[in-house]
Amino acid sequence: MTVKHQCRYCSHLVTGNGIWCYARQRCYSESYTKRRNDCQHFEFNPMDAYFEHDWEPDRTKPVVVETLSIFELEVE
Repeated sequence: MTVKHQCRYCSHLVTGNGIWCYARQRCYSESYTKRRNDCQHFEFNPMDAYFEHDWEPDRTKPVVVETLSIFELEVE
């Protein structure tokens, strides 16, 4: 199973005068980089390449954080 990503949150994407992907060494349209795709070179960057909004985690699923206290460890 491949996970879908948006290029706009990839570290390889550079915007400015054009939209360039360093991983694939080619230009893309803005509409392509804002769609979900399954690029194998994706490296997550929480900053939006277009500065429209920052990435936020999906809040529909509860986040479970497991912690271990030193007092819960058994010392022999």
